[in-house]
Amino acid sequence: MNRKMWSNEEKVAIVLEILHQLDNGTFMKPGKTTLAEFLGKWLKDYAWPNLAPRTAEGYEHIIRRHLVPGLGNTALTQLKPEHLQRYYSERLVSGAPRGIRTHDPRFRRPMLCPLSYRRILHF
Repeated sequence: MNRKMWSNEEKVAIVLEILHQLDNGTFMKPGKTTLAEFLGKWLKDYAWPNLAPRTAEGYEHIIRRHLVPGLGNTALTQLKPEHLQRYYSERLVSGAPRGIRTHDPRFRRPMLCPLSYRRILHF
């Protein structure tokens, strides 16, 4: 596995984030956590408390209707950008290009969280 060299500042920020998650009870052990579990927790712990209700509803709709059926069983530690590319390709083949264009900008935010979280685990 090709690992990025992390600066000391990045390592400290990562450790502080994990400690914060441990303190407030939102830490999820990555080895067994699926994308569906992570996104469900993200909705509950981040989206609903911090976003406007309509925005959180939009994210919840995208996650429950599109992401969980398409990618939800993927282990968080195994999630890679290639999974998203395959998801896009499958959606295009199934005749849903408009759907991809419509929900893509909104689902980037919840999808970047687990990709970033996975990155944290490999420093």
